[in-house]
Amino acid sequence: SIKTNDEIYSSVMVVLPSKPTFEHYIKVITQMGDFLKYFWNSTVTTFWSVLITVGLSATLGYSFSKMDFKFKNFYLGFILIVLTLPYVIYLIPIYIMESKVNLIDNVWGLILPYIATNLPMSVFIMRSQFNNVPNTLKEAATIDGCNEWNAFRRVMLPVVKPGIATVIIFTFINAWGEF
Repeated sequence: SIKTNDEIYSSVMVVLPSKPTFEHYIKVITQMGDFLKYFWNSTVTTFWSVLITVGLSATLGYSFSKMDFKFKNFYLGFILIVLTLPYVIYLIPIYIMESKVNLIDNVWGLILPYIATNLPMSVFIMRSQFNNVPNTLKEAATIDGCNEWNAFRRVMLPVVKPGIATVIIFTFINAWGEF
């Protein structure tokens, strides 16, 4: 982005520019009057997509790993099936649903599909992280007086920070990379 046009279009592949320039940045900011608005929309969309995906995947991953409930394997199988479907299949149904609830030309019309498409992989990442945490940590928290929520929040979440970081990076790349 800091190369001159001649260096960009030359047939020789040069990694570093010989004369660094900021002319492209100046051109974008001065000639595209709404660039800062677009950048802000991208930032807001990515922020909320990452935040909600991390929150949902952490709670779902914990539930699938440490709790027993009816049809647990069925739900995991369903999430796995959704994970295997290509994103292109979702485009027309997403557009139809969003037009019915007036989310076209709305930031949430981008955030919700990003959450939905990133959530299956994120749930499996967090589930595997929670599977690696011994149940004795949760039992010790319960003995010390924590309820299920406090055991999750105060004991289990700090242990799976690498998984949370992975989900943050994964979701950020997918949401930001769309623009």
